[in-house]
Amino acid sequence: MNKDTFYIEPEDDITDIINHIKASKQKIIALVPPKKLNVLRSSINLKLIARTAKMHDKAIVVVTTDPTLMKMAALSSLPFAKNLSSRPTLPSEFNEADLEYPAKAKKASPSDEIEINEKAAPLSSVSRVRFCYTDTLSAHI
Repeated sequence: MNKDTFYIEPEDDITDIINHIKASKQKIIALVPPKKLNVLRSSINLKLIARTAKMHDKAIVVVTTDPTLMKMAALSSLPFAKNLSSRPTLPSEFNEADLEYPAKAKKASPSDEIEINEKAAPLSSVSRVRFCYTDTLSAHI
């Protein structure tokens, strides 16, 4: 089965993408966004793409290696693939632990203790900052 590959340009907006989906003769459409594309950073836009594909009986695959875009695509019920020749990951198969994040940050748990160092920010300096800010603010009102 043939697929239509649409390389999204940085100047394309959501209506350009939707119009391309509607105009495509193929049932499968691969959307290939450039890095740091703002149009696909919105979950609403991804849901619009998914709804348009469903209305026109098309299958959309987002081709990306960006973990954030993969997660957003899965939440919008759009399959994604890491490249044009790889098998798409369906939203039902999506597991956030499988994504390759550059640096995993340790999530704080409620049992973690927070060490308070009074030498770092003594209370007197905090109250002075508040006092100065209040005086500055009241002087401009």
